[in-house]
Amino acid sequence: MSMKSSDEASLNISECRKKADLLCGKTGYPVDTAMGGLWSIIRSIVWGPHDGAIHYHLYDDTTGRARVIGPGILTENGHMTYSRDRRWILSDTDPDANTNERILFLFDTQTDTRHDLGSFYTPPDLGTHNRCDLHPRWSHDNTQVCIDTVHEGTRQMYLLDVTDIVSE
Repeated sequence: MSMKSSDEASLNISECRKKADLLCGKTGYPVDTAMGGLWSIIRSIVWGPHDGAIHYHLYDDTTGRARVIGPGILTENGHMTYSRDRRWILSDTDPDANTNERILFLFDTQTDTRHDLGSFYTPPDLGTHNRCDLHPRWSHDNTQVCIDTVHEGTRQMYLLDVTDIVSE
């Protein structure tokens, strides 16, 4: 087994961006990593601590600066993804401890407004091995949202039309 030198093994930022261009196209649409963050070519949005507070933070990978997204509005982690025009963030919440409901919502980054789309019951007896997160995702034209849910007793996929909201 041959070992590469550290110079050969590491990619510089420029090479990573070139690879990202190949994977995402030059548009820089974020890719949901399913690990609590979205990654674009030069910016990333992450739920986590920064300067002593936990929020969604938008990091500029070129400057290292971060700014809070949705302070006081986006108060918990979820499966988030941007719309193609980067105006809207689509996300969900974990089940509420009292109601076992997950909230699906859109967040308008231009007006700092949250639009709740629905509340979806998750039976608590599913446990972590059978859990069903909403995993919201956009249609290609950003007029519909697809989710996974068990709120009617079986795991299903549902489409929600969000045209009226995103065309505001």
